[in-house]
Amino acid sequence: VQSLGLLALLVLVPSVHARLPQRGWGVNIHFTDGAPGEIAQIAAAFRLTRMDFGWAGIETVPGVYNFAAYDRLLAQCEGAQPKITPYWILDYGNPLYDGGLPPHTAAGIDAFVRFATAAITHFKGHGIIWEMWNEPNGGFWKPVANATAYAILATAVGRAIRGDAAITAETYIGPATSGIDLKFIEVCLQAGLLGLWDAVSVHPYRADGPESAIADYAGLRALIARYSSAPVPIISGEWGWSTCLAPCTEANGLQGVSDEMQAQYLSRQWLVNAMSNVTISIFYDYKDDGTDPTYNEQRFGTVQHDYINATLPHAPKPSYTAALTLQRTLGRCAALGNATIVRASVVAPELHFAARFNCSVAADSYAVWTLADGPGGSCSTPEAQRMDCGFYGISQGQCEGRGCCFQNPFTSGPQCYHHVPRGIVNITISAAANRCFNVLAMDGSPQPPVCSGPQGEVTVPASASPTYIFPYQQV
Repeated sequence: VQSLGLLALLVLVPSVHARLPQRGWGVNIHFTDGAPGEIAQIAAAFRLTRMDFGWAGIETVPGVYNFAAYDRLLAQCEGAQPKITPYWILDYGNPLYDGGLPPHTAAGIDAFVRFATAAITHFKGHGIIWEMWNEPNGGFWKPVANATAYAILATAVGRAIRGDAAITAETYIGPATSGIDLKFIEVCLQAGLLGLWDAVSVHPYRADGPESAIADYAGLRALIARYSSAPVPIISGEWGWSTCLAPCTEANGLQGVSDEMQAQYLSRQWLVNAMSNVTISIFYDYKDDGTDPTYNEQRFGTVQHDYINATLPHAPKPSYTAALTLQRTLGRCAALGNATIVRASVVAPELHFAARFNCSVAADSYAVWTLADGPGGSCSTPEAQRMDCGFYGISQGQCEGRGCCFQNPFTSGPQCYHHVPRGIVNITISAAANRCFNVLAMDGSPQPPVCSGPQGEVTVPASASPTYIFPYQQV
C-alpha cells in the first residue's frame, strides 16, 4: 500500500474534518423510494439515513451511471421536516469488473474510482456523507477480508476526491468496520487514509449494553493519535440489537433482546456516544425487514414491518418512541461529556452514568441511568425472562454489589440477572443551584419535576431506562 507519509498526514488531517455535521442521531434504511409517510416517520425521530449506494445497480452498462433512484431519495430527504442528511455507502462489486469481486485489478479500481467520483460530482453540494464500503473486515469483502486491498481502493478513491477541485470539499469517511477492529483500521491509517477521510467510522456491535464501548473508543482514539497530530472524529455508523425470539436464526451466537431492552440500548447507545464525543450515531435499523420473529435479521427495526397507512406507516416499537423522545429532548443540544455524580443510593459508581448537554438556555440538561438494581423486586424470575446484569466470570460478590440476583448453583441462562421489577436507584448529580427541572422518562412520559438547592444538587430516580432532566423553559 502506498503511504502519504507521516509528515503529509499530519499536515492534511487538521484541514479535512470540518465538513462533518456537528452531531447527529440517525438510522439505517433499505430503500430508495419510501412508501407514503415513511420519510416523515423517519424524520420525526432521526436526522440522518444511512443507505447502500450500490455500484452494480447504478452502472449496468460500462461507463453509464443511472442515479435516478438516489435523486428521488435525496429529494425525499431534503423535503422532509426536519431535513434528513443522507449518508450513502459506496459499496460492493460489479459483475462488469473483476468478476463482481471487490475491485482489485488496475482496471477494476479505475472503474470504481470513476463510479465514485461521478456519483459525488452528481450529488455535490448536498451535504451527503460518503462512506467507503461496508464492513470490509467482515463478510462483505469477497472472498475474504483483505485490509491491504481495501486500503489500496480507499486510497485511490480518496485521492481522486481530494484531487478534484469540484468535489474536494465533499465528505468522505471509512472504513466502516464490523466491530472496532484496531488491526484492520491500523492498516488503513498506515496507508495515510487519515489524510483523506473526514472521520473514522466503525460499527461497535456487541452482545451486551452500549457502556462497554466507552473503553473501546478510548483504544481507537489512542491508535488514531499515533497517526494524527489533530483530533479525528469517530462515527458510529451502524449498531443495533435484534428483538428476535429463540432460536434467533442466523444470529451469530447472539441472542435477541426484548423490545424494552432494545429501547434502552438505543437510548444509551446515543448517550454513550455523545459522552464519548462520537459525533454521529446510526442505529440499525428503521424497520423490521420481515415478519419471522425468530429470524435475527428481520427484527432489528425500530418499527414493525407491515405497512399501515400514510399517517402511521408502521407501528412503532418501544425503540422508536425512545428515539423520538431523546431526539426531541436533547437532539439539538451540545454534548458536554459526563455530568458529576455526587452520590447514589447503591454504591457502585462504575454502574452509574450521567450525560450533560447544553441547549442554549440558562441551565444545562442531563440524562441519567444506572446498570445497578435498587431494593425491591424478586429473584424468582422465569429463566426465559431473566435479563443479564453481569459479565462472563462475574463473582457472587460482584453481582450482588450491583444489586442483582446471583444463580448459585448455576444451571443455565445468565448467572447474574436483574430483579423483576428492577428496583430504583436514587442518583444525585451536580447541576445549577436553585433551579427546577422538568423530568421525562425514556418513553416521553412526564415525571414529577425536581429542584436543586443552593448547593446545586438534584436527585432523580434512575434505572436502566435513561431519565431526562431539563430546565423549565426548554422546549
